[in-house]
Amino acid sequence: MFVIDKLKTTVNLSDFISQYRDVELIESYCKVCAKYEKCWTCPPFDFCLKELISKYNTIDIYAHKIDIDSDLVYSKAEKNELLSSIYKQARVVSDENINNVENIACEVLTLYAGSCIICPTCSKCSGLACIYPDKSRYSLESIGFDVSKITSGLFDIELKWGSDDRLPEYLVLISAVMSK
Repeated sequence: MFVIDKLKTTVNLSDFISQYRDVELIESYCKVCAKYEKCWTCPPFDFCLKELISKYNTIDIYAHKIDIDSDLVYSKAEKNELLSSIYKQARVVSDENINNVENIACEVLTLYAGSCIICPTCSKCSGLACIYPDKSRYSLESIGFDVSKITSGLFDIELKWGSDDRLPEYLVLISAVMSK
C-alpha cells in the first residue's frame, strides 16, 4: 500500500518557462521513449508549442508524492510490474485532481503527470485521429518542461529511481493547470 501527499504552488508562467523549460533537452529524452511519434500527446507535434502556452499567464503546479515501502526485494520483473501498478493507481488520483480543477475553471490548459494512458495503443499508430480528444491531455514533459528541476526547485523533492531489485522510496507525479 502507498500514501499520497498532495502539494501545490502557483507561479507566474513566464518565470516558470524561463526557469524550467528546455525543449531540446527534454525532447532528446522523449526520443528514446517508446511513445515518441506514436502518441498524440507526445512529441513531435504539428503545432507550435510556444503559441499553445503563450495564451496563459499563471500556472498551478501539483506534486503528488507517493511514499512506497522500498525495503522489500523483488525480481526486476516483479519490481517493474509493481511500480507500473502503483503509478497507474496514483495517476487515477492525480488525473482526477486535475480534472476537478479543470471542471471549475475557465480557459485553462491542464497537463497530466506523464504520457496519455487512456488507450492501450494510441490511434496515431494506425494513422487515425485521437479517439478521445476531449479526455487526452499533454504533460509538462511533452511540451518541454524539466520535471526533475521542477520537483527540486519548487518542492525541494529529489526524484528517486530505485534499483534493479528495489522500489524507490517514493514516486512524484507532477501535473499542472495553466490559466489566463
